[in-house]
Formats: sequence, C-alpha cells, structure tokens
Amino acid sequence: MIAAIDPMTALRPLHLPPDPSFWPPAPGWWAVGLSCLVLLAVAVFLYRNRNTLSRRALQELEAIRADFQRSGDGGQAQRRVSRLLKRVALSTDRREKVASLSGQAWLAYLKERSGTPFLSAAEAETFCQGMYSPRRPEPEDLEWLFEAAGRWIERVLR
Repeated sequence: MIAAIDPMTALRPLHLPPDPSFWPPAPGWWAVGLSCLVLLAVAVFLYRNRNTLSRRALQELEAIRADFQRSGDGGQAQRRVSRLLKRVALSTDRREKVASLSGQAWLAYLKERSGTPFLSAAEAETFCQGMYSPRRPEPEDLEWLFEAAGRWIERVLR
C-alpha cells in the first residue's frame, strides 16, 4: 500500500502582514490635523485682533483725555468719547443695531452691552446734555466719563 502523504506538510508556514506603522497617518488624520491648525490660526487671529482693537481704543481715549486737559473743551471731549464708543460698538455689533442710536437709546445700549450700568443717572444726564452745553467743565469734572468709557471698552472687547 502506498503511504498517504499529508498535503498540509508541503505548505509553507503562514506569513502575517507587518503591523501598521505610525507614519504616514491615514488621510482622515491629515484632515483632522489640518482642521485643528486652521481653527488655531483663526482663534489666534481673532484674539490678536480684539486685543489690538482694545489697545487702540484705550490709546485714543487717553489722547482725548490729554486734548481735553489742554483745551478744556468738555463738549468736544464728550462728543469724541461718544464717537469712539460708537466706533467700538460698530466693530463688535451689527451696524443696523448701533448706527442710529443716540440719546437715551445710546445710553441704554451701552448699559446693555457692558452688563452693568454705564453711568449713574446724573452722569448720564450730563453726558447727553453736556455735549451741547456752552459751559466749560474742569478736567476733573469729566474724569468719570473717561473712567466709565475705559471700563466699557475693556468689558466689551475682552
């Protein structure tokens, strides 16, 4: 009788494929990494833009204060502060909402945006009426306005 040959013994041993390597990553990981980089770049840009805007607005507020101390024109200083606050508001909010505001509506908007009262009732009255008053206030008479405007700019832009 002929001896039976086992055909399985003639086969070579199994060869497993190599383990997957760490590099290069799959295309999905490239997309995730690229998305993270784009989001990081946008976040840095927005942070720097706000920080730059805040610094510039505060520098302009200081320039208005210095001009007021030299000239003593309180009405002009109040108008310039109001215009500065309006420009800051326009840079952070919708134009349709901010551009047409004036008087009490403007003060209400400033209060709403900062989350705290912008000015006391007496200061608000002085702010609204003082822009057009012929009386020339002393530099210390408007110190409250520059302080309040500085606080408002910092709250809104940070």
